[in-house]
Amino acid sequence: MKKYISLLAVLLVSYHLSFSQFMGAAAPRSDSTKNFSFLPIPYVNYDRSLGFSYGLIPMAMYTINKKDTISPQSLTGGIIMRTSNETWMGGVFGKFYLKEDTYRITAAAVTGNVNFQFYPDLPGAPEIIDYSTGLDYLSIDVQRKVAPSMYVGLGYVYTHFATSYDVDNSPTEFTSLHGGKLIWSYDKRGDVYYPRGGYLTNFNYNFYPDFFGNEVSSNKITIDHNQYFSARQNKDIFAARLFLGIGIGELDFNQQFILGGKDLRGYSQGEYRGEQLYAL
Repeated sequence: MKKYISLLAVLLVSYHLSFSQFMGAAAPRSDSTKNFSFLPIPYVNYDRSLGFSYGLIPMAMYTINKKDTISPQSLTGGIIMRTSNETWMGGVFGKFYLKEDTYRITAAAVTGNVNFQFYPDLPGAPEIIDYSTGLDYLSIDVQRKVAPSMYVGLGYVYTHFATSYDVDNSPTEFTSLHGGKLIWSYDKRGDVYYPRGGYLTNFNYNFYPDFFGNEVSSNKITIDHNQYFSARQNKDIFAARLFLGIGIGELDFNQQFILGGKDLRGYSQGEYRGEQLYAL
């Protein structure tokens, strides 16, 4: 029987909610003896923020170069999902390992609509404000091995948001963001899809300068460390994750971080009851 591990879908996305909370997909254990395998994986989840989630994540794993016995199998997949609070998302993603694992390329394209809420904690504002964000997302990262287990690279990310708030006379805000990425990864996993031990550390510096066509300049730094532990003679795998997010400059509402199940952001622009609300 094939074994599975939770796989964070390419996203490697820096969008506040679109992937970090939705796109947990089961990926099959890497099998170098098979050149191609296909797995249509059902997606079912429940959390207090989005409610009941359901969907399908079909994925294909394949060997790009049969003479390359070092690179892990590459992965291409898609996702379509919906939640009980009427959030929905659809997209495609891929992770490609090339030239004896010297190059790693990650790409994703997603569209959807996220319904959520935030806690402004400001005088005169309600305790909770519901909002809805339509999004279109495109991302590509290219990394190269520069030392054993160490990869550095560059990336590009484009996101278009259409955000509306459940506030009287509040207009829909449209925002397009063009960003570059500087990426550093240290990968000590024994297997990228089914690590029985080891760890993966990532550092991402996302920059959104005004000369990219952004209205304001901003920067985001994310650092994550993923540690893997095996149990029951490698039959079960436990994973622990540490994450740090830092925002620099005038972050748009949709660029700001979420803490746990609460969206602690305030307005980045617009007015409520005649009072200007600023990002927290």
